[in-house]
Amino acid sequence: MIVLVEPFGGSMRLHNPTMPHIFFDDASVTRGDGIFETLRVKNNEACEFDAHAKRFARSAQALDLPHPDAQLWKKAADLALSQWGEEEGRMVWTLSRGRASTGVATAWCVIYPIDQGTLHQREHGVRCMLLPKGQASALGAKTLAYVDTMAAVRYAQSQGYDDVIFTHKGLLLEGSTSSLITVKGKKLRTPKAKGILESTTQRRVFDYAEKHGWKVKQRPMELEHILGADSVWLVSSSRGPVLVTAVEEHPTSTHKAANKQALALLNAALGF
Repeated sequence: MIVLVEPFGGSMRLHNPTMPHIFFDDASVTRGDGIFETLRVKNNEACEFDAHAKRFARSAQALDLPHPDAQLWKKAADLALSQWGEEEGRMVWTLSRGRASTGVATAWCVIYPIDQGTLHQREHGVRCMLLPKGQASALGAKTLAYVDTMAAVRYAQSQGYDDVIFTHKGLLLEGSTSSLITVKGKKLRTPKAKGILESTTQRRVFDYAEKHGWKVKQRPMELEHILGADSVWLVSSSRGPVLVTAVEEHPTSTHKAANKQALALLNAALGF
């Protein structure tokens, strides 16, 4: 389901997904110059709309893109949802700097079904490889420039892993498209380091956990914090909580009771 959005004029229309849309000189294609935001679709609603809209606006500001009006994107989301139904899905907003020949920004909203790979990871967990992220970004924006990230995932998969956990100068950062959370007793921890994208999902988990008597903290973390945890998770808006069963040769999340308790907390926090 695709809705084309006019960032300036405020108009929008449904687009036939079998027909082309992106022009050859669009900056999203030629330079990865744009931003995106992913929301979970559940019960024909876009979950955590306000939190995602705010981060979308901050990303646009960081890249000096046109301000994405929240009301406009709410209308686009509602139009896409009106054609979607009750199936779970993931909604992706994209805002590109646009065509070089016109200088006009382009934008669209798409809903995808949840793929089988995601469903399998929810049920069985993932084995992760540690990889350095290189130059940690100071932009704090969710940009379209994901080529290095996707190359890292493909490399990890070629080595027999499912996903990556990025590091920078020995510190843990995040998963390829997710935030890292460790559980030890009644304490939740997530890495604090330069280059970590602000996570709406991690924030939602921590807010819920605090209200229910858990202690939460963002702190610098190394591999030893994973190995010493009772339970380790990657969380994202559309994939939800996914158990990390191993980090390279090290088994993790071996405490079944802790995994069960943590999963109940994460599912309640995220509505899974």
